[in-house]
Amino acid sequence: DDGPTDPGTGVPADLAARIEALFPEGGTRDMALDRVEAILDQGSQTLLLDFIVFATTELDAGRLLDPEGDDPPTTEGALADLFEAIADDAGLEAPPVSEAALETGAVAFVDEDGMTVVTESGFGGIDFPPGALSQRTLVILERLPETGEPGDREGPLPTDLDQYPIFYQIT
Repeated sequence: DDGPTDPGTGVPADLAARIEALFPEGGTRDMALDRVEAILDQGSQTLLLDFIVFATTELDAGRLLDPEGDDPPTTEGALADLFEAIADDAGLEAPPVSEAALETGAVAFVDEDGMTVVTESGFGGIDFPPGALSQRTLVILERLPETGEPGDREGPLPTDLDQYPIFYQIT
């Protein structure tokens, strides 16, 4: 915890620097800083989840910056690291939003009204009909790496039956 970035914010300098590297200057960055300050002040898991959806919406819309250009981490990796850092500073449990989930998967909130969550490629998805969930739930689709030799028909499921990639883990 390196202290606030300026007298007007309670966001530690290390978190503020990560936010400034990802969110373009202006309203979106200000909103991100305000949201993170509220998470830290209130220690709220709900606010953390709200921030994750806000940030992933900005990512999906192409409005986030690549903090290192061609060098690692990618925008998705830096964002996943930011989520963990915020949770750590707030003393909260970090949801398992990985770089892979942000790159080739999907992250969304689903509530009682239901929703279909689909990856950008369209290869993975899950449908929640209305009434399937009793409360707002963070849904994460993450593409699993392929294992075994091509043509082996092996996969992540505990079965002797043939399995055909692509596989996704749904959390």
